[in-house]
Amino acid sequence: MKNVPIQFLEPLSHQDCRLLLAKHAFGNENYSANSNLEDIGKQIALKCKGLPLATQTLGGVEELVNLHHLDVSGTKIEEMPVQMGRLKSLRQLTAFVVGRSAGSSIGELREFPPLQGKLAIFNLQNVDDARDALQANLKDKKDLKELELHGAQRMLIIPKRRKIYCWSLPPVGRLPSLKELCIERMKSVKMIGVEFYGRNGASRIQPFQSLEKLKFMEMAEWEECVPSASGGEYGPDFPRLQELILTNCPKLSRSLPCHLPCLKKLTVSGCEVLHDEGANTTTTSSLNYRSLEELEIEGGCQKGLLSLLVEIGNFVDIQCLPNRNCLQRLSLRNCPTLSLFPKDGLPTTLTTLYIENCKRLEFLPDEMLAKLTSLESLWIEKSCDSLRNFPVSIFPKLKKLHIWGSENLESLSFIEEGVNENLSHLRELLIYDCPNLMCFQCQGGWPTPNLNEFTIGECKNLKSLPEGIHTLTTLRVLQVDDLPNLESFTEGGLRPNIRRLCTRSCERLTASVTLLKEHLLPTTLRSLIISECHSVQVLPGEGEGLQHLTSLQFLQIDKCPNLQFLPGKGLQHFTSLQELYISKCDSIQFLPEEGLPPALSLLHIYNCFALAKRYQNKTGKDRAKISHIPCIKINDQVIII
Repeated sequence: MKNVPIQFLEPLSHQDCRLLLAKHAFGNENYSANSNLEDIGKQIALKCKGLPLATQTLGGVEELVNLHHLDVSGTKIEEMPVQMGRLKSLRQLTAFVVGRSAGSSIGELREFPPLQGKLAIFNLQNVDDARDALQANLKDKKDLKELELHGAQRMLIIPKRRKIYCWSLPPVGRLPSLKELCIERMKSVKMIGVEFYGRNGASRIQPFQSLEKLKFMEMAEWEECVPSASGGEYGPDFPRLQELILTNCPKLSRSLPCHLPCLKKLTVSGCEVLHDEGANTTTTSSLNYRSLEELEIEGGCQKGLLSLLVEIGNFVDIQCLPNRNCLQRLSLRNCPTLSLFPKDGLPTTLTTLYIENCKRLEFLPDEMLAKLTSLESLWIEKSCDSLRNFPVSIFPKLKKLHIWGSENLESLSFIEEGVNENLSHLRELLIYDCPNLMCFQCQGGWPTPNLNEFTIGECKNLKSLPEGIHTLTTLRVLQVDDLPNLESFTEGGLRPNIRRLCTRSCERLTASVTLLKEHLLPTTLRSLIISECHSVQVLPGEGEGLQHLTSLQFLQIDKCPNLQFLPGKGLQHFTSLQELYISKCDSIQFLPEEGLPPALSLLHIYNCFALAKRYQNKTGKDRAKISHIPCIKINDQVIII
């Protein structure tokens, strides 16, 4: 018997895959004439990876009657294929793109009763007849967890003018398993009425039984959301809703849902008249948001909406319902007209307070701040322009404090009744762009024994750092930026616990260079950044403080235009150095003749004209001196050796 040699078949080319797919899917028809079908063909051919059997199988849609999962995300299809309705076994379909062709209308969704998980429906503006939308039968797809609607819903077409009017939303409240709903860019919807909940006169079914997240976005004309007609007889309209997001609904004014017993997070952005006391017909005292933990307000905040803060925990009497006050996070952004907090202050349960671009807002008086005994994180950015002295000592549990762009801030006080308050919880402190800051008020040392990170910058009137900073045994990161009048850095050098030091634009101090020369940098330092020291011409050399930095792993020298060279022998002591960045130092003509540290794995030269010109030449003798470095980046060119 003759042996037949084994023939190994190579995978089909991408072009051959497309041709085979087209033959089985469309016979002799030219599918290239339809750009939509051609795009689908390309996507399917790519997934077949040159396997002929896979291509042949996927080419015959009618043969895929048992297909359960179809993912068309990432494609650019303009409408679904006309044979989609044959895939009656589909259980998961990521997206359905409504078309105008026969067989690709929204009504085709009726053919997929077992759909589950998440479904996004696109191009709803192609629905010409509301009866076609009803045929989709979304209300009976009980296993759908998330539904996204993109485009117009239930439209009336005026044939002569071809304008689309969206006058109501579908009865999605009937979907018992729906957990997340996003409605956006329905530009003509003015009112969301009772039909949204899916109730009629005879129905006693509670709407939105499983809905946990609800988003309304870019609803330009939306003015009102009316409650269902039950009047609460069968429970709240959104019994399990945990997150409500309203974004860019500029005309919405007449109320939020009143009874949201499980709501934990409310985000309102770009809703300028929402709960405006002049336009609103529902008072905040009727809102039941007793589980609310996080409130974010951005853009055009109205005083009426902010009064939610009082009502959240004060429906009857806050003294009678102390455990009802659940709000933990409050974020106020871009509210230029907001001037006052509620007269009764903020909820005492707050752990995080973020205020940004609220310049007219008056910061709370000390007696109200003293009640925020749970506050752990506080951000004030370009806000509260009237603030002059900030009483850090009033927050015993504060862990993070960031103050940025406070134009009139003059001092930070760490003293309470004449003595330092022990702020043992404070871990991170950032003070930036406070041009009138002159001092830190403390007595006999800085009472922050567990501070890990301290950043101070762009405070042109500050002359000294807090007293006793050199005694902080837990300080790991110290960043000092653009303090032109800083005269003293620290007494006795830095503690050995410092891991990262960054100094920028401190001309009177030239902090890092001074500390290097005086052997005051800790031997444990791992990261050092020297930036914007315009007067520095040379760095300390051999025997001037470099030899003990054996733990240094990262060194960045940036914007030192008069620095002429790097100390070759001194750099040799950096035996642990892995990354060296040199940026915008035009006076440096060459790297040290002695070479760079042997452990260096990355050298980055950026905007240094002379250095770039010298070392970009791959065949030059200068390039050979750095050939031991695995990765070199010169400007935007990366060289892997």
